[in-house]
Amino acid sequence: MTAAFDRGDIDALIEDAAEQLEVIRSLYDATLHEREASRRLKTRIKNVLENQRSAIVERHGDPKRHSYYPVAPTPSKFPDAFKRTLPDVKSAKIRKAIETRQPYQAGYEWLADLVTLTNENKHRRLSPQTRREQRRIRAETSGTLVEWSPSNVRFGPGVRIGGVPVNPATQRPVSSPTQTITEIVYVDWLFQEPAASALGTLTRIQDSLPALIDEVLAAAGL
Repeated sequence: MTAAFDRGDIDALIEDAAEQLEVIRSLYDATLHEREASRRLKTRIKNVLENQRSAIVERHGDPKRHSYYPVAPTPSKFPDAFKRTLPDVKSAKIRKAIETRQPYQAGYEWLADLVTLTNENKHRRLSPQTRREQRRIRAETSGTLVEWSPSNVRFGPGVRIGGVPVNPATQRPVSSPTQTITEIVYVDWLFQEPAASALGTLTRIQDSLPALIDEVLAAAGL
């Protein structure tokens, strides 16, 4: 049985995922002071994942049947994964092309995250995101820029950081007319599984997908 690839549909899915990823970036900025991820943000994340997963789903044989890109956690499990997800594909070139592009191969670890976040067979849904916040102090004096986290350092009398004098009581720079002081809040939303940045994970998958598709098609001679 020969696989029927529609590259136009694949490109459209990747393009739509890229557009929605830009919306997610904007929503990230808009939720810097929220205590819980918004439903809109979660929905956009779910949509991006679905498009990314669909980009490596191809139809084979029966038009009513969809086969999935096989993803196995270990080399020993790949034969069963390939047989289960691409039962009609007999091409040795396609099999080899996919087998050498698995999450246990260097550079393709992101495939495991994509499967974890979209695997309906195990009834997994997008995990709730949690808010991670880190407050830091940034001081700039006469072209010298230094930055630190007050929670991670203890100051004594007369201390300086990068030449910037610091008040040990407040852990902030000593006031100076030539000095610019900014308190920075770094915020990220995390997946519970995998325990990683939602935006970072989605971006890594998005950046990796086109190359994976090109490599598999080229290796399989399609």
